[in-house]
Amino acid sequence: MKINFLQEESLFTLKGNIKDNVLKYNEKDNSWIIDFFNGQSPFLEFKYDVNDFDLLMNEERPEKTDLENIKRIYLNLKFLTETQATDERLWAGLAHDKFWTYMQYRWPIQKMNEPQVNLKRQYFFGESKRRSLTFHGIAKLWWIGRYTYDDRREDPFELTRYVCKDLSTTSLYLFSSNFTSNDNIRLGMLRAIVDTEKRGYRVKRQEQNQLIKYFNILGGTYILDLFSEDEIYEKAIKKLNKMFSLDEKSA
Repeated sequence: MKINFLQEESLFTLKGNIKDNVLKYNEKDNSWIIDFFNGQSPFLEFKYDVNDFDLLMNEERPEKTDLENIKRIYLNLKFLTETQATDERLWAGLAHDKFWTYMQYRWPIQKMNEPQVNLKRQYFFGESKRRSLTFHGIAKLWWIGRYTYDDRREDPFELTRYVCKDLSTTSLYLFSSNFTSNDNIRLGMLRAIVDTEKRGYRVKRQEQNQLIKYFNILGGTYILDLFSEDEIYEKAIKKLNKMFSLDEKSA
């Protein structure tokens, strides 16, 4: 199938007119967008062919579809370069076109406390580029897949399952820190967290925050980018053991 992205000028125009178009984001289809641009399409065709796929929309609680939809988005768009995957035009285009129905299902305007603010975050990049990747309704599905997928594991999405337990908080903690863009650091931390949970200890927001702070402090003494994934894992396990008062010998 073909997918579309928004032309840059069209993106800025839509983004700058959210206030006037708020109610349009409650319409069943996106035909209003063509009308808004006086009959001209604001979209351009992405140059790659993509396997035909849709996103899951069959749960009463839409957030329960996140794990499956992360899998679908990431595996079908796995070919994207990181440059392409940080381009607002692509994700805004998908949100306003191919996945319009999904966006209304997952982020219904009726449930938005501040529609103008929320629409800017979910349909566009409403924060800094890095933070926007954890807010945008479609982009974050791809990026959580990118940051948690590990094909060395029996279940490549095992780490993703953990993140999906508290998606908004965990993705913000783990993916907004500069050092977590390093695969070794991020995967080493996530492995340690998942292994701790397998031992029966729930690693919640407080523990995640402590772990991030620990590595931030450690980064002031060591160059974390030089550590292997296993070295990061060992340091994270020791810190988690200390948090939960665990005997390392029995861990």
